[in-house]
Amino acid sequence: MGLYEETRERFERGMRSGRADTLKVIASVVLSRLRENQEKLGRMKERYRRIKEGAVERLEELVEQARDSLRAVGCEVFEARKGEEAVRYLLDQLEGEGVVVKSKSNTLKELDLLERLEGRG
Repeated sequence: MGLYEETRERFERGMRSGRADTLKVIASVVLSRLRENQEKLGRMKERYRRIKEGAVERLEELVEQARDSLRAVGCEVFEARKGEEAVRYLLDQLEGEGVVVKSKSNTLKELDLLERLEGRG
């Protein structure tokens, strides 16, 4: 049961038991906050959509900026067009390493890289 339904049910019980005034105030506050939050969520969704569209429009510029920033701090940047290309590159880079430490990464899961590494020993 959602907050709205629960509040309404409590209000109706209060009406039947004679505590309606207190419950009216509670219901009014809760419902007012729900409306405010729904409006705020709508504005946030719209803002997120605009940010995402802007990033897509500037994708090449943002990729170049990321590439430059990574190289500026000594990172090697490799750009793969397909997942298999990325996996081959990573496996080649890790060849002969005994221990590999990684952080949480959805990309590695999508590439099934962990299974491939474990398969190589």
